Amino acid sequence: GADIMPEAIEIAKLRLFLRMVSNLDYNPRMSNNGLYPLPDIDFNLYCGNSLTGSDKLSDVSAYHENLLEIEELLKAYKTNQKECKTGEETHAQKETILERIYRCDRLYTNAQGTHYDEFSWLDGQAQLNWPIRFIDIMKSGGFDIIIGNPPYRENNKLGYSVSSYETSSCGNVYTCMMERGFSLLKKNGFLGMIVQLPIVCTDRMEAAQDILLGKDAWLYNFDDRPGKLFEDLEHIRATIVIATNGTGDVYTTRYNRWYSETRQSLFNSLTLTKHFTIKD
Repeated sequence: GADIMPEAIEIAKLRLFLRMVSNLDYNPRMSNNGLYPLPDIDFNLYCGNSLTGSDKLSDVSAYHENLLEIEELLKAYKTNQKECKTGEETHAQKETILERIYRCDRLYTNAQGTHYDEFSWLDGQAQLNWPIRFIDIMKSGGFDIIIGNPPYRENNKLGYSVSSYETSSCGNVYTCMMERGFSLLKKNGFLGMIVQLPIVCTDRMEAAQDILLGKDAWLYNFDDRPGKLFEDLEHIRATIVIATNGTGDVYTTRYNRWYSETRQSLFNSLTLTKHFTIKD
């Protein structure tokens, strides 16, 4: 997982650990009462800018030996965790792996003509190079599932360029996040994102619509009156996008309006209609 906000990463780690703790079974008849050290998730969650780094293994091929070392260190680290080695040993391994990752990041980033600051990840400014941070996943073909609630922010207010994205013409960064998500998926992987309703109904979103029309996609559309999906947010007309690589079979719901008291039955009542493209 990745987020540009450091506090979001720390909250995610805490929630995951609490979930893992809740699934532990205390058994006084077993060694160590059936309790084992929780796995480390520092290599599963990173703070950084998901859009400004590399998303292709070919981009970092010049650093093959560095990546191979990182991959081997990660394998040994995970093996030690499973064998319940001492905390001091695994901590030392983790520090070594992080140092190697930052070094590879620095080499690649500086080669692109961008200054690398090894502490910039603390405030989310560092570009996130996916093939370096998630080398094992990217070598296996990508992620099986990507789920996101991207920011809804105009591109001209970002402070960095997204002009390399096909969907930059849409004007809002959530379309670039969706495009990046598709580039990180396995061939048969699934993407799910909550985006703004204009993605299905405005001319400005044509580039994003063209991408979806080349996928198998299911689009669920919601108004924010009288009931709304997110009670604490105003003026959030949303579309839930679920998509995978396919032949262009796109299904949509109607524009759903409902009352808050019927929310629990809302999703069970949704119906989808196949979208047909009419060409001139």
